[in-house]
Amino acid sequence: MKIKYIIFLYCCLMVVQNSFGQLKINTNIATSSISSNTAFLDASSSLSWNNTSNIGKGLIFPKVDLIQLSSMVQSGATSSTNNPNRFDGLLVYNTVTGTSAIGAIQVKPGFYYYSNKSATNNGGTWIAVGSNDQVVLPSLKIAQSNYSVLDTDSSVLCNAKNGGFTVTLPAASAANSGKTIVIRKIDDTYNVITFSPFLKLDGVDVGSLNYSRTLRVQSDGTNWVVID
Repeated sequence: MKIKYIIFLYCCLMVVQNSFGQLKINTNIATSSISSNTAFLDASSSLSWNNTSNIGKGLIFPKVDLIQLSSMVQSGATSSTNNPNRFDGLLVYNTVTGTSAIGAIQVKPGFYYYSNKSATNNGGTWIAVGSNDQVVLPSLKIAQSNYSVLDTDSSVLCNAKNGGFTVTLPAASAANSGKTIVIRKIDDTYNVITFSPFLKLDGVDVGSLNYSRTLRVQSDGTNWVVID
């Protein structure tokens, strides 16, 4: 029994040794001060505590395939004490180019953070760190029933031959200011295409279209304005 205890103790010591060997932290900062310190981890170099002036320290983030990552997983139910933010703010380094499984946005290798203001873990989207990092591939969509225009859509061809439906545009917010979308009714019926929200034409609301026509609309930060 004593031999088993010694072996167990030795294994524990080896685990602790390996754990400390992976990361050297600033031991001059007391663990008890973490709750009142802006930085919860300090792994920088210093002559005063790890005898090195090496300033080439960096942090390698876990690499993630956002095309394959289709579900955010957690242990237990979400509550005020268990993942209350539903992964909002999670930072990752994406390694692939394509459409993300969560949020359905175009991504390429680089840093992304998860923006989630929804009531579910998978209701958010990935946002590239740095406005020039996000890939935007304009696409043309054909709609034959109710359709919500995506951020990546540049043109929407509406076929109302089998009945009218609603085209829902993104919010004409400051983030979309200047964005243009082409909407065309391609069938020859009088079935109605309804717009949500209404478009603006010379200051007048345009809520629907019931004949073949092409509309090019642009966000002014508040409304979608028909420009031709």
